[in-house]
Amino acid sequence: MITLNQITLIGRVGTKVDLKETVSGDKKVVRATFTVATSYPTGVLDANGKRVYSTDWHNILLWGKNAEIAGAWLKPGNRVWISGRSSTKVYVGADQVKKAYTEVIGRSVGLIEGKKAEVSAGVPDRIVEPVLPATVSDAVDGDIS
Repeated sequence: MITLNQITLIGRVGTKVDLKETVSGDKKVVRATFTVATSYPTGVLDANGKRVYSTDWHNILLWGKNAEIAGAWLKPGNRVWISGRSSTKVYVGADQVKKAYTEVIGRSVGLIEGKKAEVSAGVPDRIVEPVLPATVSDAVDGDIS
């Protein structure tokens, strides 16, 4: 049976990119985490007759070169697209309650629109093609902290 886990988001960076270095085997690997907001019309109008929008916040995780470049170029408010897969981890919290955490593990990311100063400074249109080697990809599916 064939299955598909593919997500493509176009939205705005919500938080500063947090870069951390971790070890996968004998290699150091950079990971980046941040959020992206996407909005959609709810079908409801406000008192002034304007369409009401709802916003979803997505947790994003990037690895390797994608993470490094995102850390250098992405800023809160930038319009970006992310392509990757959804991953949900279920765990029991300190309060002994079962919880879930969902994130998009990005395979490619692109800057659609930056601030004018960034655009004139040469921010790339497309940040980078997927560059995760199989060993890092396998490690991503495991438990790296």
